Amino acid sequence: MDDKYDASTFIATLNERIRPKSMPRCPICGGNQYTTPIQVATIPVGASLKGLSVGQTAPCAMVVCTKCGHVDCFAIGILGLLPKDDTKGGQNGQVDAND
Repeated sequence: MDDKYDASTFIATLNERIRPKSMPRCPICGGNQYTTPIQVATIPVGASLKGLSVGQTAPCAMVVCTKCGHVDCFAIGILGLLPKDDTKGGQNGQVDAND
């Protein structure tokens, strides 16, 4: 897998995963038109509730409502879009929330 994020691959993968459904209407404004930036975002993560410092992050792809700007983030590791050496621990460093 290439080390460069590809927004087109993200959209294709997301569409495949949510099929037969499509993106729902925006929960804020009800819009149904979206865009995605060509860059990946990172969300800081940590076990302490007293504050997060820049350290571990969760790489995410964004889907943005073109009417109000509401952003939904999708963890690209779960979608299989991270290089294999970036996935440490369980499935991409995750613990199954259903356990």
